[in-house]
Amino acid sequence: MARKIKMLSIYLVAFAFVVASVGVSPALGARQLKVAAVMPGTITDGSFNQSCYEGLKVIEKKLGAQIAFSERVSQADQVENIIDYARRGYDLVIAHGGEMDDAAMKVAKKFPKVKFFVTNGNAKGPNVANGSVNPTHYGYVCGVVGAKMTKTNKLACVAGNEFALVVAVYESFKKGVRDYNPDADVGMIYTGSWDDVAKAKEAALAQIAIGVDVLFPVLDLATLGIIEGAREEGVYVFGFSKDQLDAAPKNVLCSAIQNYSAILLHIAKLVKEGKFEGGKSYALGFETPGVTGLGRINKIVPQEVRDLVKKAEGDLISGRIEPYPWP
Repeated sequence: MARKIKMLSIYLVAFAFVVASVGVSPALGARQLKVAAVMPGTITDGSFNQSCYEGLKVIEKKLGAQIAFSERVSQADQVENIIDYARRGYDLVIAHGGEMDDAAMKVAKKFPKVKFFVTNGNAKGPNVANGSVNPTHYGYVCGVVGAKMTKTNKLACVAGNEFALVVAVYESFKKGVRDYNPDADVGMIYTGSWDDVAKAKEAALAQIAIGVDVLFPVLDLATLGIIEGAREEGVYVFGFSKDQLDAAPKNVLCSAIQNYSAILLHIAKLVKEGKFEGGKSYALGFETPGVTGLGRINKIVPQEVRDLVKKAEGDLISGRIEPYPWP
């Protein structure tokens, strides 16, 4: 009997070593899950940050979790905010935005028992994973729409700063445009801010002045500045992250939807069940219903263009189209 107990102990130790080596954590059992998020913008931006906040509320409701969040966190304060939640014993800390890659990695090394998840980032480690709404999917289909709706053959993408996901969106948007309109030109502009509405509007007006008639924002609150500029000058524009057709019904063609509620709930469930894998990238697209899409499509978009979008969605799911390497 003693030998059997000894052998069982050896097996259990070996199993624990294997689990630890692949970055999977033990399940929480009956203990309440604690989830916090650090966001660069406001939870009422009608875009990227609001989607994260809504994800937290879904986690609270469906998993009975205790939630907390910090909004409007500047780059200089990222580490301080992330480390605060780790010290307070949160099981999962969400760093919302690829610009928080470095901050999350710094904190994760000091708190190996806490799980960290960076949206739209590249951070990876034993207790760090990243994930996104697949930017190549919504980027490409918006490109298809833009290709068929431009009259000047000049389109532009406007973002806050350059990082991996933004590049993936732009390159996918550009490929969608070029596949359906080889004569079109697609520019890229960085404003230096995700939330400065006035600066975004200024950028929009500058592009419109040189003939751009379709604008694709990859922004947070500043998306409203792009839409406002497009509305004033009578050109087309896309909404971003949330459905923003109502912001300018004559100008918004459709919106690139990013439903982070679905992704964050998925990650929180993994943590609760002990199935979270550090070092992994999670990218969900059209193959996962409800994660992304084009929201409401404006009635000014012809049926033939809508049919092209449907075909493109199927090709993206099957892998027949690969606009850009991701993740």
